[in-house]
Amino acid sequence: MSGYQLAIPRSSIVVIGLSVHTTPVEMREKLAIPEAEWPRAIGELCGLNHIEEEAVLSTCNRMEIYVVALS
Repeated sequence: MSGYQLAIPRSSIVVIGLSVHTTPVEMREKLAIPEAEWPRAIGELCGLNHIEEEAVLSTCNRMEIYVVALS
């Protein structure tokens, strides 16, 4: 093989979450995203250069954000 190497981007899965069991209600209320603003919030997240994929899970007890980010 020649002196060239194939550059394969590396990705990491990142999870950020808040739970009713670990986060005070005051903090959860400050960080809550109203359902009407979800498309805008996802759009902003997608617009970041190093984010390849994303998912948001929001229930009455927790909120989790999953992203695949370039390392």
